Amino acid sequence: MHNEACRTPSDGEGEPRVEAEGELAIARLHMDSGDAEHAAVHVAQALHHDPAFEQSYAMIDELAGYAAGLEELAHWFTIGEPMYLGGAIALAALRARAGQHSMALEIIGRITAMRPDLPWCAAPWFGPYLARLVTGREAAVAIGHFAGGLPDPAPEDLARIQAPWLEFARAVAAQPETTAQSLAILSTLARRIGGVGEAIAWCTRAEMMDRSGAAEGENQVGALMLGFAYRSAGRPTEALEAWERALALDPYNIDLYIDMAETCMQQDDHAQAIQWADRAMRYDPDHVKPRAVRLSALYTQSDYTDGAALAALQQLARENPEHPYPRHLLNLARQNRPWIGSVPWPTEATSGLLAQMLDGRLPSDAPFDFAPHLSITSLEAPSPNAVVRSYFPDLTVSAGDIPPPDIRVPVSTAFGTPIWSYPGGDVTEVPTVAEPSATAVAVLRAVAGPGSWSDPITAYDGSAELGKLSELDLLGLVAHIPHPDDDSWNSRWHAAPAYWARMAQAWTCLGILHFRAEEPWRRSRRRAMLLRLLFGNEDWSVDAAAFALYVSALLHEDQRPDTAAAIAARYLNATVAFGSRPTELQEPMAHVVLACSAMDPRLIAYAHEMLALKRAADRDRPANPKSLTDAEALAWANRLLTQLAAE
Repeated sequence: MHNEACRTPSDGEGEPRVEAEGELAIARLHMDSGDAEHAAVHVAQALHHDPAFEQSYAMIDELAGYAAGLEELAHWFTIGEPMYLGGAIALAALRARAGQHSMALEIIGRITAMRPDLPWCAAPWFGPYLARLVTGREAAVAIGHFAGGLPDPAPEDLARIQAPWLEFARAVAAQPETTAQSLAILSTLARRIGGVGEAIAWCTRAEMMDRSGAAEGENQVGALMLGFAYRSAGRPTEALEAWERALALDPYNIDLYIDMAETCMQQDDHAQAIQWADRAMRYDPDHVKPRAVRLSALYTQSDYTDGAALAALQQLARENPEHPYPRHLLNLARQNRPWIGSVPWPTEATSGLLAQMLDGRLPSDAPFDFAPHLSITSLEAPSPNAVVRSYFPDLTVSAGDIPPPDIRVPVSTAFGTPIWSYPGGDVTEVPTVAEPSATAVAVLRAVAGPGSWSDPITAYDGSAELGKLSELDLLGLVAHIPHPDDDSWNSRWHAAPAYWARMAQAWTCLGILHFRAEEPWRRSRRRAMLLRLLFGNEDWSVDAAAFALYVSALLHEDQRPDTAAAIAARYLNATVAFGSRPTELQEPMAHVVLACSAMDPRLIAYAHEMLALKRAADRDRPANPKSLTDAEALAWANRLLTQLAAE
């Protein structure tokens, strides 16, 4: 019986027992008309709905009177392709009825692997008594089909469904002839569904038996499985000790080195995790898993500041798409890491009000006649204001004083005119670039519509279509952020319209990396465009451009000093605003700084310091003054800017 050869019926909306009763009623009609084969189909469906319903098994007994023998009756439950899972459970019942208990267990074990959420083991013929009728190995094979696929630990509901299997495993373990390997396999189930103490006991017994020599045809896995049982019990030190004993028996077990490294990382012992990864790499230098876990440990050990380790892990994941493990570790590394994990959430006052102002309106109906007036204590970045204005063109904004550094003034125009201007010193932002074409808008909606990305390099790959647009279109998409289409709006963005805009800008900046990709980096238009955005007015587009530069450096090691210098220069300027006026740029820029593999360690430390100051300010706690004066930060930034402009 193969997984692909089984299916489930089209379930109704009723309770399982009611559904099963309905199927049996139909089966009865077929039997009364002499059509036993069709009756068997409906008995199978009844068993799928409710494997514990004894009347279904009673009807199987009745059907036996219509069949020429066991094999014909079994054939009725396998008619058609694919076969219902209920038909398979009927076959298991028939095999048990015929005394073929090992085959019955094999079938129900495989069915459980396919749908562990259904109570197949609640069948009335299944129970601990079977332990006296099969060997320990046969029981272990049946349990082995599904136990490893259960969560560790299993949710309470799932553990309750599988409880009869645990009772059966206990009975098997109590048999004196049960071998060490069988005990170890039984522990795989027990530790997942509430029997972790028994799993430890069974594996301890198995390891003792292994010391006397494994049974014929078996491996010495007692110590190995004891380690897993200890880990499930929250006893990592004993788990590692057991695994060291297992490695003495099989030093080439690469996966075990990975388990040990992961366990050490969970205990914040990253140095030991690196050592286990190194040992694995000595046995198999080309194996992806040890390389991945080593990079993950290095990155975590550095308090998430080793940009080189993160870059190498991302590259490893990209180069080995068939191996899910590097991607898994990368996803763990990305968690709660702004920009590395996801685009930062908009924090401006205008962004927070936009969803309320739209109040269920569709983007396709914009612009709207409503003329909102926003009064804010300090002028905010141009992009969030422009997004609100794209829905409500008559928006007016009044802001209090604009303390230095003036949010409207770009850091440098050496790389091009900023995309935002404030004519006459006004507080109303005006784009300096033209609106994008309809084609460009359609491409951006297609790329950005699904939302966030799994990791930065995957995002880069996903933005390639944007790189086919013109330079005017790309810059136009940054300044004139299009609305999502109505379908995306209804399914995803209606509750977070400002976040769509933030995401769309980020995708566009990644798309710039594909623009004329054949041009040498230092003289390329893609570098020039991103630096133009980076050193413009304080805005969402600044850290979006910084992130794109970071991603480019991930892919091209020779770009890392250049991009690190650019990001550092812009970040230093952003730190000057902190403490002088409200700024939403310093924090997200700091996270890009921390991710850069070629970043000056002094700036890494300063970014950590600034993030701590921001946390203190958010909690109204006193904090030390910045370790760099504004004059020192600007002087450092200007030196870097001079270097960049000269190149």
